Amino acid sequence: MPQTLLQYRLYRPRELDDLSARLAALVEAGELPEALVSDIMVIVDELLSNLLKYGGGSFLNIELQRENETIELLCRDDGSPFNPLKNERPNLDLPIEQREIGGLGIELILTLTARQHYWREREYNRLLLTLPIPQ
Repeated sequence: MPQTLLQYRLYRPRELDDLSARLAALVEAGELPEALVSDIMVIVDELLSNLLKYGGGSFLNIELQRENETIELLCRDDGSPFNPLKNERPNLDLPIEQREIGGLGIELILTLTARQHYWREREYNRLLLTLPIPQ
C-alpha cells in the first residue's frame, strides 16, 4: 500500500521555494532520498510553468507517494485537456539553431521518470510519474 508523503497545491512559481523546504523536511525525516529532490523540483517547475503559460489552468496539485522502491508523483491540474505523452518529441539530433522551440521540458520529464501515465478525469488533467529510488 502506498505511503503518502506530501500533498501540495501550487498557484504561482514563487511557491516552489516552500515546496523545496517541504521536500527537504522529508529528506531530513528519512522518508525521501535526497537524490530525488532536484528531479522532483525540475518536474514540478516544468509542469507548473507550462500550465500557467500555455494550459490556461490556475493550479497544480501534487501528491507524492512512496511504494516499495519507487516514488510516485501524481499531478492534477485544471488546465485545458493536454496529454504531454502524446506531444511530438523534439529532434535532439538536429543542431540547436535548426530545432523547433518547445518540447524540451517534457522531454526532460520523460528522461527523469521510469513510467508515465496520463488521463483526463472530469475537468482535470492527471499525470502519474514514477521515479525509481536510487540504490
